[in-house]
Amino acid sequence: MSFGESIATRYVLIIASIAHMSQRGEDVGDLALLAVKDCIFAMRQDGIESKEIRKILHDKFEAELALSGQHCVIFRRVLEQSSLRMSMLLSFEQAATPHTEVAKHNSPPRI
Repeated sequence: MSFGESIATRYVLIIASIAHMSQRGEDVGDLALLAVKDCIFAMRQDGIESKEIRKILHDKFEAELALSGQHCVIFRRVLEQSSLRMSMLLSFEQAATPHTEVAKHNSPPRI
Protein backbone atom coordinates (compact mmCIF):
# COMPACT_ATOMS: atom_id res chain seq x y z
CA MET A 1 0.00 0.00 0.00
CA SER A 2 1.37 3.41 -1.00
CA PHE A 3 1.50 6.31 1.42
CA GLY A 4 -1.32 8.00 -0.54
CA GLU A 5 -3.51 4.93 -0.14
CA SER A 6 -2.67 4.87 3.54
CA ILE A 7 -3.80 8.50 3.87
CA ALA A 8 -7.04 7.69 2.03
CA THR A 9 -7.67 4.62 4.20
CA ARG A 10 -7.31 6.63 7.41
CA TYR A 11 -9.60 9.41 6.21
CA VAL A 12 -12.27 7.04 4.89
CA LEU A 13 -12.25 5.35 8.31
CA ILE A 14 -12.75 8.78 9.90
CA ILE A 15 -15.61 9.51 7.49
CA ALA A 16 -17.14 6.08 8.22
CA SER A 17 -16.95 6.88 11.93
CA ILE A 18 -18.74 10.17 11.27
CA ALA A 19 -21.34 8.24 9.24
CA HIS A 20 -21.89 5.85 12.18
CA MET A 21 -22.39 8.85 14.46
CA SER A 22 -24.95 10.25 12.03
CA GLN A 23 -26.69 6.86 11.81
CA ARG A 24 -27.08 6.97 15.61
CA GLY A 25 -28.77 10.37 15.32
CA GLU A 26 -25.84 12.53 16.39
CA ASP A 27 -25.46 15.94 14.77
CA VAL A 28 -22.26 15.80 12.73
CA GLY A 29 -22.72 18.99 10.71
CA ASP A 30 -20.05 19.36 8.03
CA LEU A 31 -17.53 17.00 9.62
CA ALA A 32 -17.59 14.57 6.69
CA LEU A 33 -17.06 17.37 4.16
CA LEU A 34 -14.19 18.77 6.21
CA ALA A 35 -12.61 15.31 6.39
CA VAL A 36 -12.89 14.98 2.60
CA LYS A 37 -11.20 18.36 2.13
CA ASP A 38 -8.45 17.45 4.60
CA CYS A 39 -7.90 14.11 2.89
CA ILE A 40 -7.54 15.72 -0.53
CA PHE A 41 -5.13 18.27 0.93
CA ALA A 42 -3.03 15.59 2.63
CA MET A 43 -2.87 13.52 -0.54
CA ARG A 44 -1.92 16.62 -2.54
CA GLN A 45 0.88 17.28 -0.07
CA ASP A 46 2.16 13.79 -0.87
CA GLY A 47 2.31 14.80 -4.55
CA ILE A 48 -0.67 12.78 -5.76
CA GLU A 49 -2.52 14.16 -8.79
CA SER A 50 -6.29 14.71 -8.88
CA LYS A 51 -6.95 11.77 -11.19
CA GLU A 52 -5.16 9.36 -8.84
CA ILE A 53 -6.80 10.89 -5.74
CA ARG A 54 -10.21 10.40 -7.35
CA LYS A 55 -9.46 6.74 -8.18
CA ILE A 56 -8.03 5.88 -4.77
CA LEU A 57 -10.83 7.54 -2.81
CA HIS A 58 -13.55 6.18 -5.08
CA ASP A 59 -12.24 2.65 -4.52
CA LYS A 60 -12.04 3.19 -0.74
CA PHE A 61 -15.59 4.59 -0.55
CA GLU A 62 -16.94 1.73 -2.70
CA ALA A 63 -15.24 -0.85 -0.47
CA GLU A 64 -16.72 0.75 2.66
CA LEU A 65 -20.17 0.87 1.08
CA ALA A 66 -19.91 -2.79 0.08
CA LEU A 67 -19.32 -3.69 3.74
CA SER A 68 -22.37 -1.81 4.97
CA GLY A 69 -25.84 -3.23 4.94
CA GLN A 70 -28.67 -1.75 2.90
CA HIS A 71 -30.49 -1.07 6.18
CA CYS A 72 -27.86 1.52 7.19
CA VAL A 73 -29.50 4.22 5.09
CA ILE A 74 -28.04 7.27 6.84
CA PHE A 75 -24.57 5.71 7.08
CA ARG A 76 -24.62 4.95 3.34
CA ARG A 77 -25.93 8.43 2.52
CA VAL A 78 -23.05 10.10 4.38
CA LEU A 79 -20.51 7.93 2.53
CA GLU A 80 -22.18 8.51 -0.84
CA GLN A 81 -22.35 12.27 -0.25
CA SER A 82 -18.71 12.29 0.80
CA SER A 83 -17.75 10.49 -2.40
CA LEU A 84 -19.78 12.95 -4.48
CA ARG A 85 -18.23 15.91 -2.68
CA MET A 86 -14.77 14.50 -3.31
CA SER A 87 -15.53 14.25 -7.02
CA MET A 88 -17.01 17.73 -7.05
CA LEU A 89 -14.06 19.31 -5.25
CA LEU A 90 -11.56 17.62 -7.55
CA SER A 91 -13.60 18.62 -10.63
CA PHE A 92 -13.66 22.26 -9.52
CA GLU A 93 -9.95 22.10 -8.86
CA GLN A 94 -9.22 20.62 -12.29
CA ALA A 95 -11.48 23.15 -14.01
CA ALA A 96 -9.69 26.04 -12.31
CA THR A 97 -6.17 24.78 -13.01
CA PRO A 98 -6.07 25.31 -16.81
CA HIS A 99 -7.26 28.90 -16.42
CA THR A 100 -4.46 29.57 -13.97
CA GLU A 101 -1.90 28.07 -16.34
CA VAL A 102 -3.26 30.06 -19.28
CA ALA A 103 -3.11 33.25 -17.25
CA LYS A 104 0.53 32.56 -16.37
CA HIS A 105 1.44 32.04 -20.03
CA ASN A 106 -0.52 35.05 -21.27
CA SER A 107 0.70 37.52 -18.70
CA PRO A 108 3.17 40.16 -19.89
CA PRO A 109 6.83 39.52 -19.15
CA ARG A 110 8.24 41.06 -16.00
CA ILE A 111 10.88 43.69 -16.50
